[in-house]
Amino acid sequence: MVIGFISLELAVLPAIFDETPEFVERLQRQFSKAVVLERQNTGLGFLTTISVSDDLDAIQGPHALGYATYAQIEGLKHGFGFALLLKKGLLYQLDSYSLSGENTHGLDISEVKFRLTEAPPGN
Repeated sequence: MVIGFISLELAVLPAIFDETPEFVERLQRQFSKAVVLERQNTGLGFLTTISVSDDLDAIQGPHALGYATYAQIEGLKHGFGFALLLKKGLLYQLDSYSLSGENTHGLDISEVKFRLTEAPPGN
């Protein structure tokens, strides 16, 4: 089942792409063709599984991106960090994780208010 990207993902993914200027154009191209296959609340954050066609231009680089993008999340003291995982150079999974291990089971990620930051919030 294909579902749409939520506002947090639509803000976070381009911010992560901007962290690696050498890959930003290819990542944006992949993102423009991407679909969400699944979003799972793990209790410590959310995993969003992304699908893109394997005929798109893959990046030859790291398997994980997103070391400088954070978000203050309404209802969490310390917010989220993010890791964007690539599989064979293509967008694969966005890991949105609670920075302090706060429980996310009661959080409706599709409705949450957030603010992106460049440092971990709440420290």
